Amino acid sequence: MDRDVEDPKQRIKQLLQVASDGIHILDRQGFLIEGSDYFFALLGYSRAEAIGMHVSQWDAQWTRDEVMAIIDSNFQLNKGVHRTFESLHRRKDGQIIPVEITARSYHPVGGVPLLYCSSRDISERRQFEATLRFKQFGIDRAAEQMLWIDRQGRILDVNEAACRQLGYSYSELAQMSVGDLDPFFSPDRWDRLWEELKLYGAVSLESSQRHRDGSVFPTEVLTNYFEYEGVEYNFMLARDISRRKANEQRIERLTNLYRALSEINQAIVRMETKDKLFPLVCKVAVEFAGFEMAWIGVPSERQDEIVPEVFYGTGTDYLASLSFPLIPSDSGQLGPAAMSFREARSIFVNDFMNDPRTAPWKARAQSYGWRSSATFPIIQGNTVVAVMGVYAATTDAFHEEDVAVLDEMVRDIAFALDTFDRELARKKAERLLYEREQHFRAYFERSMVGMATTGPDRGWMEVNPALCEMLGYSSAELKEMTWEDITHTEDLPLNRQVFERVVSGKVDEYELDKRFLKKNGDVIYTHVAIRAVRQSSGALDYLVVLVDDITLLREQQQELERRVYYDALTNLPNRALLTDRLEHALAQLKRSSGLVAVCFIDLDGFKQVNDTYGHGLGDHLLMAVGKRIHDVCRATDTVARFGGDEFVVIIEGNSDRAECLSLLQRIQETIGQPFQIEGHWLQISASIGVTVCPDDVSDGEVLLRHADQAMYLAKQAGRDRIYFFDSQSEHLMRHRTHTLERLEQALAQGELQLYYQPKVDMCQGRVVGLESLIRWNDPMRGLVLPGEFIPLIEGSHFEVVLSEWVVRQALCQLSEWHRMGLDLTLSVNIPAPHLRSPGFVDFIRHEMADYPQIPPRALELEILETAALGDLDAVIQKMVDCMGFGVSFAIDDFGTGYASLSYLRRLPAEIIKIDQIFIRNMLHDPEDLSIVQGVIGLAQAFHKAVLAEGVETVAHGRKLLDMGCSLAQGFGIARPMPSTGVPDWIRTFKGFPEEPSQQ
Repeated sequence: MDRDVEDPKQRIKQLLQVASDGIHILDRQGFLIEGSDYFFALLGYSRAEAIGMHVSQWDAQWTRDEVMAIIDSNFQLNKGVHRTFESLHRRKDGQIIPVEITARSYHPVGGVPLLYCSSRDISERRQFEATLRFKQFGIDRAAEQMLWIDRQGRILDVNEAACRQLGYSYSELAQMSVGDLDPFFSPDRWDRLWEELKLYGAVSLESSQRHRDGSVFPTEVLTNYFEYEGVEYNFMLARDISRRKANEQRIERLTNLYRALSEINQAIVRMETKDKLFPLVCKVAVEFAGFEMAWIGVPSERQDEIVPEVFYGTGTDYLASLSFPLIPSDSGQLGPAAMSFREARSIFVNDFMNDPRTAPWKARAQSYGWRSSATFPIIQGNTVVAVMGVYAATTDAFHEEDVAVLDEMVRDIAFALDTFDRELARKKAERLLYEREQHFRAYFERSMVGMATTGPDRGWMEVNPALCEMLGYSSAELKEMTWEDITHTEDLPLNRQVFERVVSGKVDEYELDKRFLKKNGDVIYTHVAIRAVRQSSGALDYLVVLVDDITLLREQQQELERRVYYDALTNLPNRALLTDRLEHALAQLKRSSGLVAVCFIDLDGFKQVNDTYGHGLGDHLLMAVGKRIHDVCRATDTVARFGGDEFVVIIEGNSDRAECLSLLQRIQETIGQPFQIEGHWLQISASIGVTVCPDDVSDGEVLLRHADQAMYLAKQAGRDRIYFFDSQSEHLMRHRTHTLERLEQALAQGELQLYYQPKVDMCQGRVVGLESLIRWNDPMRGLVLPGEFIPLIEGSHFEVVLSEWVVRQALCQLSEWHRMGLDLTLSVNIPAPHLRSPGFVDFIRHEMADYPQIPPRALELEILETAALGDLDAVIQKMVDCMGFGVSFAIDDFGTGYASLSYLRRLPAEIIKIDQIFIRNMLHDPEDLSIVQGVIGLAQAFHKAVLAEGVETVAHGRKLLDMGCSLAQGFGIARPMPSTGVPDWIRTFKGFPEEPSQQ
């Protein structure tokens, strides 16, 4: 049945009964005919109140005309067509609510057309849409990138910040994956991140992103996992942290600079001179401020160049022989150091490789990795006294804040130098003031002492009565004279010399004993104390003079000394003076070279003379003996009577025992000549015991005792002899002589043998050579290691003889191994005397000529690092000559000598061997480990190979490999072995062992 012929009332009733929306029916004029309960509730009217109302009464969006136009347009819709639109309803209480209206016209056959409408409250939807708009606004305005990503890493959606920060449009990003933007997120890493996200829900990390222009910037990323309708997603927040990273680096850089500044300020408090401050400043600039290298230079004496004085860090060898001219070159260009010094300003080079000012040093900077530099003048007062340079590994290393801290550091250094000078001047001024006060107070309090002032012209300016009385002149007479006029002629040279030192400013005061000539011609002995008073310019103004008459005191002192210090019979020094002079001689010996010999003389046969002729004649004989000994000795020697018939002679200044022995033989000879005493001819002799310092102890009493013991040994040996005391040296000499004799016999009888210890490349697992080591097969003691006999032959003729034998044996064995097909390098230890001997090069050349089949460089000579000390150029020439016919060199036991780095750098050795004392303890001794690391680094810097001795365990080997040293030898690889064991050992060698070798 056609629905248009249904009963309209019945149809409406049915619709209203099932309606769940605000259904309402309007006639053609817009009046309400009927509605659902929901609609009446929506408007807040009862059914009775609402029926008959015009739609414009509850519509709050349009005017009545606009409402009627909308109704007309809806009635004109085709059959079955509806229209949906939004509007506003006004409730009875005045509240406005948003609604969504669906309208459809109804035209019954033969009936009145009606408009069916349905109003739905969309307040919640409007609020939700507003919230969505607000959120979208926040998302698009957010500073962080927001990316929605699927499981495969494809980008589904982004916010405006992502487009802005990455440089892509929204459509471009929507076609990309996360790996296109962030190199970190490879497929494998994305899979691992996804699993981690599923486990934890969110993961934060720092990464980087690539901008459309290719630049990469750091980011902080927060990824969040979620599922929506069964699909997995990743919501990612990414924040550009370039500024934060830059700030962190800036803060770290400034922190390091302030740490360096703090260290320098603390050092300034502790130190007193620039010689200690400058090295520490350079070290702090590198170790605390993070610069690659720092140096401080001072102007040369001619003020024509800056000479680096101290330096620290990477590439200091660059400065070792370098200076910076202060005079422009032909091109008119000055370097940064010269510009800083001459212009008293800081010079910054933020691109060392491209700045024209640093062009002459570009190649060196390239090799050391320097990219920026800064040079600062160190100014004292208004004068530049030094410059400080620092080098950085990055370009643009010096920013405004860095420069401010560095400028402050340099100002602190300059302040320290001023402080050092002021403190030195203050102490000097305090000392001078104190001394002046003390002297002048004493001068004026001692009115009986002669006092005067004299001028630079040596004339007397003012004199006191005590001085006039002392010299016998009036004040007027003295003022017409100079002090030279009344000084004893023998004292004038010393007096003038000291006075000139005062005038030149070298000294400000002095004291001396001198003789003055009185007016009556008498000579008086005086003690003179003089003090200079200077003008502000430093020039001498006048001298304050104190003169004390010590004539009587000197006579009394001489008499007292004669009684206290001299023997009453012989007038020779007694024991007391002997002890004093011996101590003085020993003290003098500490400051100079030479010997001090203590000689104890006992007269043979004196007792018989005394018993036969009496003590009176014996005393005369002792006086005659003392005179003869005194006459034979020099003025610098001391002859003393020790007691009875014993005399002691102290001999000073001799360079060796031979001179001492010659003098003693003359003493012995003169004592042996006959004496004529009181008509009797007397014949005696002397037994002499001698001890020599520094060979013996430096204690006076012990030396006298040893000389006495030696004298008794001379008597026991038959009298009339000279015997030197030296028990320990004598014992060692006998042992050394015996050992040398035995070794010479051992060499002749074939008891000496070479053992060989392999040297391997632990990294490649191959043998690179062997070292020859000597052994002594003593029939009585068995196998004797070299440590027991090599030290005893050092310095002897046999040391070179044995070295030549070792070279011959090594070449012979090397030839034999070559014949067997073993291509080996064999090293031989060469002692320094052999290396420095005149015929060394000819000897090596001659011996190698006997083995032409030995390939070049198969023979390696190991020398100690100190072998070149004394004549470096000669040793280098010998090494170069030997290298010319196929010999190579290695530096043995490196680290135990005292050679400078410049020596080591110049020596043409190819290998540096680290001494085993450092290798053995490096696993538990940080200092030894640091030394090993330093030597390896030094070898790399000098482009030399490095080999470790004394590798005893696998742990040693592994540690060395980690530090970059692959060449090694030691018990952990193989013990030294006879030549017969070498081929089998090489054949079975399988690389560095897992456990120490037990061979």
